[in-house]
Amino acid sequence: TIAQDEAIAQLNASLKSTGRFTEQASQELQDYASALQQTSTFGDEAIITAQSLLLTFKQLGGDILKRTTQAVVDLSTKMGTDLKSSAIQLGKALNDPTTGLSMLTRVGITFSDSQKEVIKNLQKTGDLAGAQAVILEELESQFGGAAAAARDTLGGALKAVSNNFGDLLELTGDNSSGLTGALNDLADTLARPEVKEGFQTLATEAVNLLTTITQLPGAFGFLTDEVKQFFGVIDLADTVRWDEELQGVDEQLNLLYASQKKLD
Repeated sequence: TIAQDEAIAQLNASLKSTGRFTEQASQELQDYASALQQTSTFGDEAIITAQSLLLTFKQLGGDILKRTTQAVVDLSTKMGTDLKSSAIQLGKALNDPTTGLSMLTRVGITFSDSQKEVIKNLQKTGDLAGAQAVILEELESQFGGAAAAARDTLGGALKAVSNNFGDLLELTGDNSSGLTGALNDLADTLARPEVKEGFQTLATEAVNLLTTITQLPGAFGFLTDEVKQFFGVIDLADTVRWDEELQGVDEQLNLLYASQKKLD
């Protein structure tokens, strides 16, 4: 689907901008998102979007990134928030654990004084992953299993059916690239001056023909009435309105052409 394609594109963009892109790395994250879809009520495209946001926090990686993704899904389920908001919230907190403690506390995620001290000491001594792990352990103790519990309900089952059906409509690999290429070719064709001119001429001739038919006298009166009944009464005002419509189409084609050039 378009949403899936856009989510993967943003995921790859985040991987590339942080110097972590490989086809394998991208595929592993996509596979993990698909696995989380089966144990939650969120579609994998939404989870992939959350992953792309988490990747912008450069201190998150490896197993910490996966655990954070799971925490985002559980937190969003429990709090009733969207994945994007939770991803940004947890990403900021884990990127700088000591500062992040107060941020998490403000939204109701509490830590004991001993936990806060351990986190500060670990980050101070350079063990950032250790400090992140302490925060994730507490998040898992407070919110762990929330997504799976929501999935194991009637509503969750219905959502899973919807998500999995959506997966059937997804294009992957060469199929997706082929369709994108075909649509780009179509956009180029429609934007060509000769095509626009031909369409304009054809539409104008059609309007002129219908106008002429409705003006035929006497012997063709019965035909005129039938044409008017089918197409509506065509007068000068209609002709002007149709001409304006054609101008609108022409403007849209110009915008499409300009947008395509920017993409190229």
